[in-house]
Amino acid sequence: MCEVEEKFETVTSVFEQCYTDLFPKHGINIDPKDGVFILASAHADSLLYDDSQPFLDQIQKKYKTCVISDTDSVMIDTGAP
Repeated sequence: MCEVEEKFETVTSVFEQCYTDLFPKHGINIDPKDGVFILASAHADSLLYDDSQPFLDQIQKKYKTCVISDTDSVMIDTGAP
């Protein structure tokens, strides 16, 4: 059996690793860090769906709520890794 060392990695770190592997294979001439910056910036600039805020406002009147995301604070706070 092989041992797997588990460690926390940010979403931006995972994308950088993927881009490092994929960009050369597909002839994409962008630094992987720049690719991550573009992704993070687009994510940070994205808007809520029109019905998101009204839904959250309504549901919070009846239930305790918690919003869970697959992103990390880097992508939310600054839009850049």
